[in-house]
Amino acid sequence: MEEHRRLGGNPDIDVAYQYMMYFFEEDDAYLAEVNAAFRSGKLLAGEMKQLCIERATDWMGSLHEMRDQTAHLVNDFLAEDSR
Repeated sequence: MEEHRRLGGNPDIDVAYQYMMYFFEEDDAYLAEVNAAFRSGKLLAGEMKQLCIERATDWMGSLHEMRDQTAHLVNDFLAEDSR
């Protein structure tokens, strides 16, 4: 932890940050803040992972809601012989 606080992290290769950037976080200003905090060592890798988990959990909850709302449309997109 001391080394990470002193040297900072690299969000360019951090998997949790990459997931947030590409899949879970739409706010570019927030991502820039997280990026700067991680590079400076103010945000640790474990904290970055926790942020990613929170965003992924929210995304999964929304996915379930959307899937439930559109389940009745699935047959419209299936071929006749697959129903």
